[in-house]
Amino acid sequence: MLVLACVMEAIPILLIITPMFLPIAAKAGIDPIFLGVIMTATLAIGLITPLVGSVTFVMCGISRVPLMEFGRRSLPFVAVLVVGLLVITYVPQMVLFLPNLVMGPQ
Repeated sequence: MLVLACVMEAIPILLIITPMFLPIAAKAGIDPIFLGVIMTATLAIGLITPLVGSVTFVMCGISRVPLMEFGRRSLPFVAVLVVGLLVITYVPQMVLFLPNLVMGPQ
């Protein structure tokens, strides 16, 4: 999804990929809320990935900063976002704590 988000917009990716991933995730025992959070975070990171993400071109156009300079300076931030994505992927209780508190465990 991260690679797709670099070259496509988020809404078409969600419309294409979600119907394929949701039944597989349900059979694997993955919570749909958790899957939605992971998909949203992945798509957000893909949209701001330097040099290929569509938001990168918009930001460079608005700020009149060259693409290579923006890419070089934004890489540490993208790295932190990827680490955060890995953390919430491998510790699902960080994502599901509040929904389980409000709706009860499923």
